[in-house]
Amino acid sequence: MARASLAELEAFATVARRGGFRAAARELGVSSSGLSHAIAALEERLNLRLFNRTTRSVVLTAAGAQFLEEIVPALAAIDGAIENAGRHLGEPSGLLRLNMAAGAAHFVMAPLIRDYLSRFPRMQVEIVSEAALIDVIGKGFDAGVRLLDAVPPGMIAACCRVWSSGSVRKSPTCQPVTPNSSRSPRSWPTSSTKRPGCSRRRSVIQHQLCPAL
Repeated sequence: MARASLAELEAFATVARRGGFRAAARELGVSSSGLSHAIAALEERLNLRLFNRTTRSVVLTAAGAQFLEEIVPALAAIDGAIENAGRHLGEPSGLLRLNMAAGAAHFVMAPLIRDYLSRFPRMQVEIVSEAALIDVIGKGFDAGVRLLDAVPPGMIAACCRVWSSGSVRKSPTCQPVTPNSSRSPRSWPTSSTKRPGCSRRRSVIQHQLCPAL
């Protein structure tokens, strides 16, 4: 037996709720004849009469009423899921999992995370600090913070400079590239270059980090 489409089930439920094809067709934005043919095709596919039709009325059969009772909760659940999914477009929500060394967590990410959570209160951030270099994405993390030389080949990296004053700035000369890129080494911030009165460390943010962070 061929499966009915979601559109066909919604059409059937609308006809049953509105008690006729004309009112249901106006609500769905289709023609009455087209809606009638769609219901007839659904009945043929199900091998089941859903409505008793006369020139004046459209009434559910006993089998149609039972079918409607069974599909209405499922249609409502689908509508609810679609509505909930749309809410994510307006404001980020969910869990952001980050992996990094303890020093990076304290000196680099802590101020950024506080600002991030104040801007997006529906988000949660989990930071796992460890010295071992793991497969960040393979272990279920969304991103990781690493020294540039420790980024595995094939990972996408975005450079940032960490100043002793605690500020973090994206390098203007370092665009997202892979660590084994053929770009000139001068494109990467190096620890051998120091700003007067400051010390600088190198770090990168690996792969699919939330753009708002």
